[in-house]
Amino acid sequence: VLGLIATNVAFSMVLIVTILMVLSKRGSHSAQIVLAGWGMLALCILLFVFSRTGIFYNDFLANYGLRIGVTLEIIVFSYALSFRIHQEREQKEWALNKINSERSDRIQAQELALAREVELRETKEHALQLEIHHRENLEKLVDERTADLERTMIDLEKANQELEQLSSKDALTGLFNRRMFDTSLEQLWNLMLEKSQPLSLLVLDADHFKHVNDNRGHLCGDMVLQEMAKLLQSILHRPSDVITRYGGEEFAVLLPNTPDEGAVHLAELIVEKASQKMYMWEEKTFHVTVSVGVHSLVPDGNNDPMQLIDGADQALYQAKESGRNRYMLYELKTKKNINWGHPTN
Repeated sequence: VLGLIATNVAFSMVLIVTILMVLSKRGSHSAQIVLAGWGMLALCILLFVFSRTGIFYNDFLANYGLRIGVTLEIIVFSYALSFRIHQEREQKEWALNKINSERSDRIQAQELALAREVELRETKEHALQLEIHHRENLEKLVDERTADLERTMIDLEKANQELEQLSSKDALTGLFNRRMFDTSLEQLWNLMLEKSQPLSLLVLDADHFKHVNDNRGHLCGDMVLQEMAKLLQSILHRPSDVITRYGGEEFAVLLPNTPDEGAVHLAELIVEKASQKMYMWEEKTFHVTVSVGVHSLVPDGNNDPMQLIDGADQALYQAKESGRNRYMLYELKTKKNINWGHPTN
């Protein structure tokens, strides 16, 4: 019976040891510990069997060999259990640490992403502020340039007006020049044509003006022309009247909406005032009279501005031929004659 038990035990031990060895080679620490525990138990059992069967006799092993083997197995298995518990605890701790690490990494990644998002948002806000600032500066610059351009345009327009005014004024007398006379004649002729109202022209010439230049000098002649210009400005007050220096010692006055009666009255007043005016040069006084030709027309489709000028010139020539210091009114031949007049003394 004991032989059979020993055979079964031996076979079982061989099978268990084989299994444990395979697991041990695969790296199982528990299998290695169990293998060691079973090895100790198997050794104690063999020693116990051998002592009981008389192969060799040892009273201690015969009495306590089996107990020693079981005790060693229990000790080894206890160690194996504690090792397994410790191993599982370490695995749990490792898994927990890994989970915490992953969680920490995820939190850190989220914080980093949030920080980048905040930084990106701040960058966008900064870029937006810069764009707004640049736009405001651009608008301010555009406004300044527009204001400068407007001021420049105003200055240019003012300069053009001054230039145009200077180009239309006679430098010596300050009156309008011949160019302005031609422009004004055309404008007033068209206006009177539209309104069917008369337009009168006075052409004045200083009498014996060449004698003044030859005997008193051209500076004295310039002074006389300037004083005559002031005389005309003192007599003619309507804003619509155009007083011009026609050329040399000649002056021309356009009188819109003025019939021949009104033009004759002004011509008579001019001749009278000119004959009364005293000039002084180099402490000597002298007179310079004027001759005036007067012509008045109502513009229509049968006449033109040149007829107005031609009639005034003919009347002036007639005044000169009639003795000067007088005015003459030009009339058409159908009116039989040319009226003339001179101021009363």
